[in-house]
Parts: sequence; C-alpha cells; structure tokens
Amino acid sequence: GPGSVLLKYLAQAAAFPLVICVILLVFVFTRLLAKAGAWGGHPFATLAWTWHGTVSLIGKFCHCTFPTMVNISLIPFMCYAHPDGEESLVKFTDTFCWEGGDHLLMMVAGAILAGLSLVFFSLCSWSAWKVADWNPRSQAACKFMVEDFRPDMLWFGMVTLCRGLLLSLPAVMASNMATLQLVLLHSVMIGSLAFQSGFQPWKSPALNLFDTLSQCMFVTLLGVGLGGLTDNEETNDVLERIGSIICILLLVFFGALLVAFMLTFTFDKLLNHGIGKRLINLGVVPSPRVVFFLLRKLAKRVEENKWQKSAVVTAMGSLGTQDLREVLSALAILELEVGLDKSST
Repeated sequence: GPGSVLLKYLAQAAAFPLVICVILLVFVFTRLLAKAGAWGGHPFATLAWTWHGTVSLIGKFCHCTFPTMVNISLIPFMCYAHPDGEESLVKFTDTFCWEGGDHLLMMVAGAILAGLSLVFFSLCSWSAWKVADWNPRSQAACKFMVEDFRPDMLWFGMVTLCRGLLLSLPAVMASNMATLQLVLLHSVMIGSLAFQSGFQPWKSPALNLFDTLSQCMFVTLLGVGLGGLTDNEETNDVLERIGSIICILLLVFFGALLVAFMLTFTFDKLLNHGIGKRLINLGVVPSPRVVFFLLRKLAKRVEENKWQKSAVVTAMGSLGTQDLREVLSALAILELEVGLDKSST
C-alpha cells in the first residue's frame, strides 16, 4: 500500500546518512578506546582513527555511492503521465504524483538527500581546486578523490562525479520521452569517454584501458537501445542479439577485472612476486634503481654544463607540446609522490 511505499523510500533515503553516522560513531569510539588504553597501559592507542582518515573514508563512501544517492533523491520527482492525465511515480507506479501526504513526505526526504548530495559535490569541487596547495595532513582528508589519479590529474575525480550526476538527470527531465532520455545518456557517456581517452588520468595503465573499454561498451549499448526504438522487427531482433552479446562481454570484462585483482593481491601481497605489478601496468615495471641512476646522471650533466643553459632552454623549446607535458608530469611526480620538494633540499 501507499504506507509501505513511503516507508520503503524513507529507508532507502536514510541509509546514506545512517552509514555516515555509523562511521562517525566508530571514530568517536576508537578515540575513547585509545584514551582508555593509554591510561591502562593497553595497546588500544594504535587503534584510534584519525580525523582526516575518517573524513576520507566518509568521502570514499559518498563518492562510490554518489550516482545511487542522486538517483534515490530524484525518485519522488520522476513521474510519467497516464492516458487520463494522471501522473504516477516511475519507481512506485501505485503512488500518484502531487497528491496526498505520502508523496509530499517523499519529496521532502528526496530534497534533503539531494541537498546532501549537492553539499558533497560542492565540497569535492572546492577540494579538487585547492588540494595541491594543502599540507599532507589536509590532503589525507580528500585522499579518496586523488589517490588513484596521476599527480597532474588530481581534478579528474570531479569528472566521475559529474558523470554520475548527469546520468541521473534525464530520467527527471524527460520522464515521458524514452528517446530523449537515451539521447541524453548517450551524449553524457560520449563526453565522459572523450575525457577518459584524452587524458588517461589513472595511475595504472590497466585501469585506463578498463575504463575506456567499459565506457565504449556502454556507449554501444545505448546506441543499440536507440536503434531498438524503430518499428522494424527484423532490425530490432538483430539489435537485441547485439545488446545481449555486449551485456555478456561486460560481464566477462568485469569478471576478468576481478580475477586480475585477485591475482595481483595473491602474487604481490602474499607471495611477494612481481606478476601482479605487470598485470596492472600492462608490462614490465622499470626498476627504481635504474630510474634513480639515470636521474642522478642527468642532474650531474645539467650541473656540469651550466654555461650551456641557453642552448638547453632553446632545445626544450623545440620539443612538442605533448613532450613538454610529459616532462612536467614527471617533475610533478618527483615533487609530490617521491617527496623531492623544496623542504628536502
């Protein structure tokens, strides 16, 4: 009945702030436990959660569930029209839109959850803009946004958030127009694919390949959905088979990723072998000793030939744009990841 629909939706909407409250309670409990352990001489002090680590954990949860959170917040506003002019919720067809107190309460809960999503999105935008200027302790609070991306692509976490937000809007903007929904979804995925293939933001080459291929499959699947809206039965049958094949390929693709992750964990963490690194890097990983030797050799040459500074600058000016960006990216990695900053000189 309507009451059960309301309770079901409220439970879904409350799940996200509830998880955040549980994480905060665990943080407080570990801090209290650490203080009690310090007084009694027990080793509980090492179990205390840090505030920045707790914020990062909350951010990781919200970042991973952001598309779901936005979708659930918009459920009360997704309505479709009946032939008699009445409107019902797309998710709960027995609940009429804009009628009764149940739908009003659902809209209030959805608006609150949408507000929380907007606050999280705004904080992430601000963090992505400022994170490079923060100290390491403050950067740890937004580790969930930057830890998997290259140092020159710390902002790319916002692309994934924007994609999740934009993929949720067509169902509200065009509830009664399936074709327009598919066109909008297709456009969002093509834009996301262009960013991914153009910037290659992940630290791991395997993740870049996986992200690009998976988005290609989703774009193709949406294209199949658009083609299936025609009235040609023969075409629809062919497209249905193509769609089934793509869905199977996606399942195989994700299964292969899971197997690769398990192999990486097994060989690297348990057996201390280098095969896992080869998998995630799609090849042999360069030796750190060799890289350090070449870097020191290059620095020595630069120091010994100060009088050729103008010639070196001129030669670097003749490099291509992509080559210069690669050099800057390498310098950023040395400064941020390795720790070769001004404080270490």
